[in-house]
Amino acid sequence: MARPDLSRLKPFEGFKRFIGQYGVLSLALGVVIGSAVNDLVKAVVDDMVTPLVSLVTPQGKLQNFSLVFHGATFKFGALVTALITFLVVVWVVYLSVKVILHNDDLQEKQ
Repeated sequence: MARPDLSRLKPFEGFKRFIGQYGVLSLALGVVIGSAVNDLVKAVVDDMVTPLVSLVTPQGKLQNFSLVFHGATFKFGALVTALITFLVVVWVVYLSVKVILHNDDLQEKQ
């Protein structure tokens, strides 16, 4: 896609065209919504999933979970928490995209 020559336009007009042509507002909205979803998912994982997983860990708290093997301590509780958060975020994004694409398919059929 050829980029428009914005040098001859007034500064505000060029900015307005840039926003419209490159979908900057859509991108900004996506970043804001993504941040909110991330905060929500992190709260769900920290406050609901992690306590459930902590019930089965010997130390009682997932963040502090570690294993000792031949004198070496492997602390991977934070890694497991981050992995759970990542998987839940990916699942929420997948479901969101699936719903959006399904709605687009329904609109095209009408």
